[in-house]
Amino acid sequence: MNIFGEPAQRRCEVVSLEGFSAHADQGEILGWVGRLDPAPRRIFLVHGDAAPAETLAGLLREQLGATVTIPAPGEEAALWS
Repeated sequence: MNIFGEPAQRRCEVVSLEGFSAHADQGEILGWVGRLDPAPRRIFLVHGDAAPAETLAGLLREQLGATVTIPAPGEEAALWS
């Protein structure tokens, strides 16, 4: 695989989420995530303004018991530790 003409090793799984809208509102996101089986244990919110992201993070924590992170730009996270 090449990215910008440079060889790159793919170290991930590419998944297509059918029917997920990039413009979902808070209620739609909560409903969609709430129907996932199994429920996610970790969620990273990487899009949107800070205040609404914090609100959504709190609701996801409350409703799912998931660990929700809003990473800073450029922040790295270990997914398997």
